[in-house]
Amino acid sequence: MEPVQILIVEDETVLRRAISAYYQDQGAFVTEAGTVAAARIELETSQFDAVLLDVSLPDGNGLALLDQVPVERAIAITSTPDTRLFQNLGIGHLPKPFDFAALTQAIERIVAA
Repeated sequence: MEPVQILIVEDETVLRRAISAYYQDQGAFVTEAGTVAAARIELETSQFDAVLLDVSLPDGNGLALLDQVPVERAIAITSTPDTRLFQNLGIGHLPKPFDFAALTQAIERIVAA
């Protein structure tokens, strides 16, 4: 994978750090946020090639960030996927638990677009 800027919006610290470490090892530039509020601050100051959005966060729904993130750059990661909702929004999604191969393919698709 070519170096990309990835924002991970995930409140489960262990999962967020695992995803971050994996993609940093692949040469990506990774930023982490555990809440909608923290993600909004990052989105105001930086641009990202891919944004991984957990849907259920302590301070709201990660999909609320779609007002700052183009849907073609976002991937929802959730343990309770609503396939129809994601299709209607035009956003890619992966149900938890997912494997890194599937996540990498999803990231590569949106970065190549």
